[in-house]
Parts: sequence; C-alpha cells; structure tokens
Amino acid sequence: GWRMKSLAGVAGWRGEMEEPISDLQEYRKYAAAGAVMPSGVLLCGPPGTGKTLLARCLAGEANVPFFSVAGTEFMEMFVGVGASRIRNLFKQARDVKPCIVFIDEFDSVAVRRADPASQDIQGNDEQVATINQLLTELDGFGGNSGIMVFAATNRPHVIDPALIRPGRIDRVVELPLPNRAAG
Repeated sequence: GWRMKSLAGVAGWRGEMEEPISDLQEYRKYAAAGAVMPSGVLLCGPPGTGKTLLARCLAGEANVPFFSVAGTEFMEMFVGVGASRIRNLFKQARDVKPCIVFIDEFDSVAVRRADPASQDIQGNDEQVATINQLLTELDGFGGNSGIMVFAATNRPHVIDPALIRPGRIDRVVELPLPNRAAG
C-alpha cells in the first residue's frame, strides 16, 4: 500500500504529519469522548512536490479510505452544480469515516471571494455557491467530524480566508521540491 516511507524527501515534514495520522487512527476514541477532529490541512508547494502522493500515503499510514478530486471538477457554468458535487462527495465520505478527502488544485475552487463592502466583483454565483457549500461541510457539524480534508495548491495567496481560518483548513504545510539527499 501507500506509505510515507516510499516517498523521497519526506524528512523535513514527516513530523508535521504525525498528528493528522494519529487523529485519523484514533478517531473512534476521540468521537466517543465527544471530541471533534481537526478539519483540514493545506499542502502548499510548486508542482512536483508530491502533494497528491503525500495525501495518499497519509491515508495508507492511517489505514483510512481516500477520496481524491480536482477543484476544477466543481466548477460549472450552471449555478448549484459545484455545491451539489461537494454535498455528494462529503456524503460518501460520511458513510466511511474516518477518511481523507483530497482536493487537488484547491485554488481553482477556493479563490478569494469579493469583499461585500467593496464594489470589487470577483468570482461568479457558481463559485460563491460552491465555496459556501464547502464552508458548511468544513464546519464539522452534521456528522462531518472524522473527515479530514487535505487541499493542495501552488497558489496559497488566492485562497479565500474563510476556508483557512481556525476550525477549517487551518494547518498549512509548505512542501519543498524533493531531493535525493533528503530521501
């Protein structure tokens, strides 16, 4: 299976991943005690850093199901399609939790919305509806505790701040390009 030891150059951030792995492995114990698991981790780094492989390996280490989707799959020209896809994804994840939901190209779905106080128009109705649904799912209510979201981007500066506030995707891990010496 997929394991962290099979990744090159993991020494620098292996320690940062021990807590999410433990949270997933011990989910039932935490849930029985009434604790809510952290919602997510933002994996940042240039293309080729192994963000997707890392998330898959974390699921292998924790021995939990792995759902993978690209952010671009949520964006359609019809309002409500992206939000519906997010609801369906999280419904599938709730059925098998604890699990990892991996969203690649996160910046394509989670780009910063316009400030309502300004006249600046950014995004569109579909994008706003999709982000709002994602925010609802990340809040952990309605049985979403036990679903850990790993989101990957090489453009963290464009992510909507509401998605990366405490209690949502609040841990940021910077991944450098792997090198042989670090392996």
